[in-house]
Amino acid sequence: MIQNLPIPLDDELAMGVLGRFARLNAMPSVTWATKSIKAAFTSDDNVPVLWLLAQACGARIADFTAKHSMIPVLYPVSRHAGSEREANHRRHLAKVYGLSTSASGCRWCPICVQIDHGDHGFAYWRRRHQINGIDWCPTHHIPLGILAEGSEISVPEQPPALSHVAVSEIDLQNELASSAIHRLQGILLGWLQRPEPVHVRAWGDAVRERCHALDLRIGEMGKRPVTSDLILEHFPQSWLKRHMPEVASKQALTYIRKVDGACVDRHVTYPALACTAILAVLFDNAEDALITLDLANRRIAPHGNAVDAASQALGAFLAGAGLQQACKTFGVGMEDVESLLRSRCSTAHETEVA
Repeated sequence: MIQNLPIPLDDELAMGVLGRFARLNAMPSVTWATKSIKAAFTSDDNVPVLWLLAQACGARIADFTAKHSMIPVLYPVSRHAGSEREANHRRHLAKVYGLSTSASGCRWCPICVQIDHGDHGFAYWRRRHQINGIDWCPTHHIPLGILAEGSEISVPEQPPALSHVAVSEIDLQNELASSAIHRLQGILLGWLQRPEPVHVRAWGDAVRERCHALDLRIGEMGKRPVTSDLILEHFPQSWLKRHMPEVASKQALTYIRKVDGACVDRHVTYPALACTAILAVLFDNAEDALITLDLANRRIAPHGNAVDAASQALGAFLAGAGLQQACKTFGVGMEDVESLLRSRCSTAHETEVA
């Protein structure tokens, strides 16, 4: 029986919430905590732990995912957005990436730890410290400490000897002098707070329009520069070597498929960091980039054609999810989904009769 449940804090990482749950209940690992939550809330092994954790904390799944997982910034662009296949895609992301930390391990800021102790009496793992590409605290501009894998059950305040930093002080000072790095940070933090992904077609429309305006090449053949040329020009070498080594070592006008391909493909989503770096060199500031994407997203999904939350919940139900779980995921009432299902059945019947 679950005795103590943590109240998720602002920007707290889902894995960190699970770790606090384990500590509150004297469990030796997050594996034990996961088994305990599964036993208390479901007998279905296919339900993502992230969703069960949300249920344990009394939160809506969609809200918990948006506020405590890394999914919004790991997958800010989606080819399933607004479709009935989105429900299965969300389940897949929640199952595989719902409890993700950064690529290098759990990261923390010493100054944030001090502030947390003053505010809460303990420190906790923040999402903004786990964003791939931002190796410093966005608030205090100091290198983040990295703890070994499996440290999520502990608190982010271990002695320095037990951790290493994500970036050296010398490289950090050089990188923070780059306006492109500041734009990249603004875009990533903006995506972290975005509840829904941008459709890949909206991404393609916005990026191609900017490429044409800047006279950049989007195809593999040609003599004009490509976006990776701008990334190489504007981003510090130290950052590129850590996060985009294929760009750091490229020759001028060379087409990097895994980066420049994001400007031409309309049906394939590219890694979030590549997309963010592209936006950081195509736009003058992060706000313009995010607003342009939002406007493009509205154009390709007008209200008359958009699949609403009830349709998405129905799609999840038809794909095998429980009706109650599907409604909770998309924040709609069961009566709305039932009404939509009756309407579709009635329409199908009328078509057969005709």
